Amino acid sequence: IVTAEEHNYLGGLGESVAGMLARKRPTRQEFVAVNDTFGESATPAELMKKYKIDAEAVKEAVKRILA
Repeated sequence: IVTAEEHNYLGGLGESVAGMLARKRPTRQEFVAVNDTFGESATPAELMKKYKIDAEAVKEAVKRILA
């Protein structure tokens, strides 16, 4: 499972999915999300690239989960 979200990973979609999977069916999971940090101003594309939550980051997460 690869979860991707445009905000902090704490308390986000990935954490919710991980909790459910841990109870129901342990599964490998990759998280694409912002690490716990203060926000900055820039274009959405610049921020997504900086925090590694862009399409390239999702692609790399999928590669890792399939390896």
